[in-house]
Amino acid sequence: MRSAVKSSPRIVFVSSEVVPFVKTGGLADVAGSLPPAMARFGHEVTVILPAYRSVDRKRHPLSPRGAALDIPIGKGVKRGNILASDAIPDVSVRLIDQPEFFGREGLYDAGGREYADNAVRFSFFSRAVLELIKQAGTPPDVIHCNDWQTGLIPVYLRTLYRQDPFFRKTRTVFTVHNVAYQGCFPPEVLRDVHLPDRLFVTEGGLEYYGRVSYLKGGILFSDLITTVSPTYSREIQTEEYGYGLEGVLKSRSADLRGVLNGIDVQEWDPAEDPHLPGPIRSGSEGGKERAKRALLEACGLEYREGAPALGVVSRLAIQKGFDLLEGAAPRMLDEEIRLIVLGQGEKRYADFFRRLMRKYPDKVYFKQAFNNRLAHMIYGGCDLFLMPSRYEPCGLGQMIAMRYGTVPLARRTGGLADTIRDEDGKRTGYLFRGYHQDELLEAFYRVLKAYNHREEWREIMRRGMSGDYSWEVSALRYIGLYLRLLKGEFPHRSP
Repeated sequence: MRSAVKSSPRIVFVSSEVVPFVKTGGLADVAGSLPPAMARFGHEVTVILPAYRSVDRKRHPLSPRGAALDIPIGKGVKRGNILASDAIPDVSVRLIDQPEFFGREGLYDAGGREYADNAVRFSFFSRAVLELIKQAGTPPDVIHCNDWQTGLIPVYLRTLYRQDPFFRKTRTVFTVHNVAYQGCFPPEVLRDVHLPDRLFVTEGGLEYYGRVSYLKGGILFSDLITTVSPTYSREIQTEEYGYGLEGVLKSRSADLRGVLNGIDVQEWDPAEDPHLPGPIRSGSEGGKERAKRALLEACGLEYREGAPALGVVSRLAIQKGFDLLEGAAPRMLDEEIRLIVLGQGEKRYADFFRRLMRKYPDKVYFKQAFNNRLAHMIYGGCDLFLMPSRYEPCGLGQMIAMRYGTVPLARRTGGLADTIRDEDGKRTGYLFRGYHQDELLEAFYRVLKAYNHREEWREIMRRGMSGDYSWEVSALRYIGLYLRLLKGEFPHRSP
C-alpha cells in the first residue's frame, strides 16, 4: 500500500482502436472520449494504440518520437517505431508502428476472416506498450487496458516484469467492453509470446476450453476490473451472459465495477445539430415536429399527425434483438406508425427489413449503410427509439435518443436498464424484461397509449432531455476508482 496518494494520478490508457484514428465499434468511442474528459479535470493522460495502415495520416499527421523498440517475439525480435499525434486535445497520444503487424487492410481481420497471427500481433503491441512507458522515464500510477487485445499487459506485469522496479507502484485496470469477444488462441502461442507453459491451466491461468484466452488473462491478472454498466457487471457473472467466464468473473467480484459510458454531447447536441432543420429544445415541440417532417420527407414517407415514428440505428446482429422484431413487426405495423431503420450487418436482418419495406412501402424505410446525417435525423425526428437487445453492455443509442427527446423502447438489460427509467412519475422510456416478442408488444402498446396523452408524453421527453450523459460523469467515476485502487482498497493477489 502506498503511504501517500497523489490527487491527480498519472494515467496510461491503452486501446486497440481510438477515435478519431480508427474505429470498428464502441471501444474506439470510449478510448477517444474518456481520456480527454479525464484530462479536463487536470489529470495527465497518455493514450497508446497501434499505428494501423488505415489511420489517415494526412488528416491526423504523425511524427516520430523516441527511440525504436525491439520486442522479442517467437525466436526473433520485431522492431516498432513510436509516433506521436496531437489529434486528441490535452492528451499525449502515442502510436506503435510495426508495418508487418499493423500495415494491413483491417484491424483484426480481412474480409471477415480473423488474422491467423492476432495472438502475436497483440502480444507485440502489449510488450511494446510497456517498453514505451519505460522509455518515457516516469512510471504511471495506472495503466488502463481495454478488451482482449490488451489482456496480456497485466499478465506480463505479473510475470516477465514482476521484478522490474520501474513498475513497482503501477496498478492496472482492465475494462471488459463485451465479454463475448475473448481473444482465444491455440496453446502453443504461449511460447511465441514468451509466457511460461505453467500459465496454461484452468485455475488461475489462461486456459479456456482448451485454448488460451487473452481476455481471461486481463480479468485474472489486473488489479481492478471494470465494465461498461453496473447491470452488465452483474449479468456477466451469470451463465446466461458470461460466455463461459462467469466463474472467473465471480472469483473477482470484489474487484469488479460497472461504469457507464457517456456520449459526445457536442456531436450530439439537439440545440445545435447542423443535420436538423432547426433546434430541438426541452419544453418546445416545434423543433421536434420540424425534424420529424424533414425525416419522413427524406425517407419518402407521408407525415400524418398522431402517427408516431419509430427509429432504429444499429448494427444488424442477433445481439440487437432483431429476431424479436421479426415476430412482432407485423402486429406493430397494423398500427398507424412509421418505422425508419438504418444499419448494416448480417444478411438475414437486412433481408428482413427489405421485405418489410416492400410489404409496407408507406410505413417502412430501410437503408443498409452507415450514414451519419441520416443517423442524426433519425435521433432528432423520431418519437420512439427501438432497442430490443438480447444483451447490451452499455448502449449509446438510448442516451443519444433521450437527449434528443426521442423516447426509448428497450429491453431491460445491461446499460439499457441503468440509463432508462420506467417508473410512474420518473419515466424516461419504456422497458420490457423477458426476451420474448409478446413482452416487446406489450411494452409497445403501453407506449402507444402514452403517446396519445400529449402532456404525459411531453413530460417523459423533458425528463430524458434533462439527463447528463456526458463523458465527464464517467471520467469522475473512473478517477474515483483509480484513487481507491492506489490507496490499496483493491488488494489483488496474483493468480
